[in-house]
Amino acid sequence: MLAPSHEPAASLADDQRRALAARAAALVLGVLLVWPIVGALVAGLEYASLDPSRIPSFAGRATLTISEGFARLVVTLLIVRRATQAPRVDARPLSRLGWIALALLVAASVGAHAALVWFPARIAEAIGELGVEPLAAWIEQTTDLTLLRLALDMTAILAAFVYAVVRWQLAPRRLPGAAS
Repeated sequence: MLAPSHEPAASLADDQRRALAARAAALVLGVLLVWPIVGALVAGLEYASLDPSRIPSFAGRATLTISEGFARLVVTLLIVRRATQAPRVDARPLSRLGWIALALLVAASVGAHAALVWFPARIAEAIGELGVEPLAAWIEQTTDLTLLRLALDMTAILAAFVYAVVRWQLAPRRLPGAAS
């Protein structure tokens, strides 16, 4: 004798798992694509404000680092918000313009990765021309700012995780016709 089938319930659970996996993938890819762009913009600002006659002030560099951390947090929360929204009723495949925009975002991210190597290398080169002591001080500052950036990034990731969990937990309540 065959056991009763619960295909509709299993199918619904599978659809929900696939939707959750797709949203999580969109979230991770969004962060992986956007964070380097934010970092490259900050590195470009630091490079543009470089005075070749002295090392940059720690306060100025710390301000840029904190601004970068805040921008990453905001962008991450916006991506989480978008990834946790209810699917559109009229969902359709990505248009040609959408694919072009996605390709441009990927290209910008790849370019940002290159800029994240190039800008600091040029800054270190310029400061190295001032002598060993200024270069050593700049490297020490860079180490401290890297630890600050790591703490800010971890905070952004934790905040995004908590925000995503809360939004996903509240999602059934936001659906039309859900019992309150």
